[in-house]
Amino acid sequence: MIDEDLTRDGWLDAADRLLGALAPFRLDSGAGIRLPGRPSWSGARSDLLEGYARSFLLLAFRVAGAGGADPDDLLPRYREGLIAGTDPDHEDRWIPIVDRGQALVEAASIALGLHLTRPWLWDTLSATERRRVAEWMAPSAHVATADNNWVLFPVVIQEFLAGAGFPADPDVIRGGFARIDGWYEGDGWYRDGDGQNFDYYNAWAMHLYPLLWTRMAAERVPSLATEVRERSEERLAAFLPAHVRFFGADGTPVFQGRSLSYRFAALAPLWLGELHGVSPLSPGQTRRLTSRVLRRFVDGGALDDAGVLTSGWLGAFPPMIQEYSGPASPYWASKGFVGLLLPADCPVWSAPGEASPVERSDAERILAGPGWLLSTTASDGIVRLVNHGSDHHPLSGTDAPLYDRLGYSSATAPSFEADPVDQHLAIVDAQGRGSRRGLIERIPDAVPGTLASRHVATVPPDDPSGEPVVVGRIATASLVHGPFAAHLHVVEAEPGRRIRAGGFAVVGAGDDVAAGSGRSEVVGGGLRSGIADLGGGATAGVHRARGASPYGGEAVVPVLETTAASARTVMVVATWLTGPGADAPEPPELLELGDDGRGVRAVLRFVDGVERELRLPA
Repeated sequence: MIDEDLTRDGWLDAADRLLGALAPFRLDSGAGIRLPGRPSWSGARSDLLEGYARSFLLLAFRVAGAGGADPDDLLPRYREGLIAGTDPDHEDRWIPIVDRGQALVEAASIALGLHLTRPWLWDTLSATERRRVAEWMAPSAHVATADNNWVLFPVVIQEFLAGAGFPADPDVIRGGFARIDGWYEGDGWYRDGDGQNFDYYNAWAMHLYPLLWTRMAAERVPSLATEVRERSEERLAAFLPAHVRFFGADGTPVFQGRSLSYRFAALAPLWLGELHGVSPLSPGQTRRLTSRVLRRFVDGGALDDAGVLTSGWLGAFPPMIQEYSGPASPYWASKGFVGLLLPADCPVWSAPGEASPVERSDAERILAGPGWLLSTTASDGIVRLVNHGSDHHPLSGTDAPLYDRLGYSSATAPSFEADPVDQHLAIVDAQGRGSRRGLIERIPDAVPGTLASRHVATVPPDDPSGEPVVVGRIATASLVHGPFAAHLHVVEAEPGRRIRAGGFAVVGAGDDVAAGSGRSEVVGGGLRSGIADLGGGATAGVHRARGASPYGGEAVVPVLETTAASARTVMVVATWLTGPGADAPEPPELLELGDDGRGVRAVLRFVDGVERELRLPA
């Protein structure tokens, strides 16, 4: 069991347990770790390397943070694996670094690990062994990368080679930083490549690698290292006040974006804030929040019976795992241990634990970069996110539950179904298929405190090789207030089409549901999820899907349905999500709804007397 407020020794023990669980799966040569499970699209040999590299990064944080202490004598095993993996004649030799190949990703973790453990591993290698490592890493200077966070991997690898006295290309390093600068949106937010790609890669890649690079390069290129460090610290300081509110009071992060099986890697920028003196948290807040996040997963089911991280969330859940991920991919969670680089006398290890910002006060934030509204409530410690920006893919006609939903939270997960229902507004076609959200186009803010977007609503083609079928267009403006999100929808669709709106999906809802005219609510797992048609006319119901939730069990969603009476339908919908013990909240009242010549306008009044406006421009 993980303590409420982990000491430094507690973090070291957690790292040792995670590493120790991998021992039965290590190759005799030490050059790979073979975990059971579905192989990645890169193949089994790549997956072996992934197991080595990502666990080596964890060991490196552990050993470097403890001044070389290696109580389980693992460094010699990783040293043997390094020698075997880079020996071109060894049967367990590593796959080469090629264009857009997974080996580049893993080489970056190995380079970081070798830098951190240099006195105890790299410095013990012979000249021939070092040369072979450098020869394996050398192609990183000229291979093509995916045009996203991958551009940072050659930066780290080339820096390690340069620092070790081997040929390296300084243009690769400067070029990588220049590329991510072009994706910077302000307030600490980077796009993960071109397009609207916003997720935790902003935390565990875009902020992490530049600052770790500055630690590698400080002596070799002090001027450039200082420039990158100061710029990166400024951006991290801008990012953290919102990022610390992405974790619920129980330590669960908001469930959004790809590669979520990396789980507590999302802690990396919190630790970086402490390492670089830009954290908005007190040491006691950092200590408790990071401990709770680790505990939520380690004690919450993320480990299998052998103590190995599963491919899922709290447990194994294959539908949420991308095809590029192999059985050892979750060990990028190692990044959540970067805090071990903090010295033993840092106050974060001893300060009395303090409540996080989410526990202390309610907050409503607009995150302009990703196009998100963030709402947190102290009474239940839940974080809710409304998405008007991140979609991660072009118009495809397929559902992307990790990106396309209108809402996400720290207490729920989207339902992985072929036909999306939860936190989604859909036009239903003649075959009963709900439309997908697809490419999101932002609409300039018409009212302060709100966000808006539009999208072309499509359904998959009958012929898999065909184009998505357009069934209409949907524009939405949103605001958040307490546990509520309110949405003004303008739907253009063929008259007679059904229009369906869904709230948050909860699990364990049994018979504890209530649906009536214009309002539906479900209660499960200590959560209350509801939806209401504020303008009237919709019929309320409940949708159920078994085996579709990363939380297990049956996903239950409160839904509304109406029928398009004309080519243009206007709906005002409120959804809510509350935690254990909360009474059923009273939805806001719709005071005004109409078109004033400048667009559609709705005025709402909440139970606490606050009046808010939503508007969609003509």
